Amino acid sequence: MAPLTISYTVLDVFTQTPWSRGNPLAIVPLNSTNPALITQEQKQLIAREFNFSETTFLYVEDDENGSGGTTRIKFDIFTKTVEVPFAGHPTIGTAFYCFEHVFPRGTTEGGTGEVHRFGKGLILKEEVLESHPELETVGSTLQDGYQIISIAKGLYFVPIEVPSLEVMATLRPAKPPPMSHLLDYDFAGAIGGLMFYHELSREGLRRTFRVRRMTSLGEEDPATGSAACAFGVWMSGKRGISGPFRYEIEQGVEMGRASTIVVDVDFSTDGKPEKVVLSGHAVRAMKGELNI
Repeated sequence: MAPLTISYTVLDVFTQTPWSRGNPLAIVPLNSTNPALITQEQKQLIAREFNFSETTFLYVEDDENGSGGTTRIKFDIFTKTVEVPFAGHPTIGTAFYCFEHVFPRGTTEGGTGEVHRFGKGLILKEEVLESHPELETVGSTLQDGYQIISIAKGLYFVPIEVPSLEVMATLRPAKPPPMSHLLDYDFAGAIGGLMFYHELSREGLRRTFRVRRMTSLGEEDPATGSAACAFGVWMSGKRGISGPFRYEIEQGVEMGRASTIVVDVDFSTDGKPEKVVLSGHAVRAMKGELNI
């Protein structure tokens, strides 16, 4: 019996330059009339085969009467190890793909979580230094403890400020200290890591940062939209004022895959985020076929 053939497209997200910048994303369009065409277990194996930080599996659903009305898209997001309800660069990349191939305008439906969630405990300075001994030389600038932040269940980050770009350049990918036991939710396979940042500039309510994000697998991610959203909400809360805030984030520079992420946060006077908007570019890098 001949294998089932399904096409896929790879985009580089948060960049306009293919192959050398941004965060790669594989998108696998599937038939919404036969959602059982491949199983969730097969999707996980395919995501592991691509070996990108995330892979999406896209379903397109037209209105029932076929009158050309509402088109709804739904997509599953898989990391190399687990399915997650939300991630930034897969959402941006899948939307870009749909605007090119599915419809000029429509409704997207992906998994989303609460705007932000904080962990129950702190990651201690000593734990950070154990994972990143290269920071010993600037240990006096580090805080005693760091809070865990999250934009969606299953994805968590620990923002850590470093004093200069020179220090940022010395960082090496490494597994972070154990922290899943500190989360205020239970999610099997939750993934996260340390998020190092340095402020480059500020003008009014707009601020620019350089970021390096180390994953729980001991790898570095070139662009992390969910981390950027969580960071924007967290940073806005620290400012103690209302506003629309804009955060322009450079990531992946040191690993040779420079990416640009923009996060806009509307923060109310009572200290709560009202809206978080993640934006960025994407460009097609390649296409091919899967044999199922």
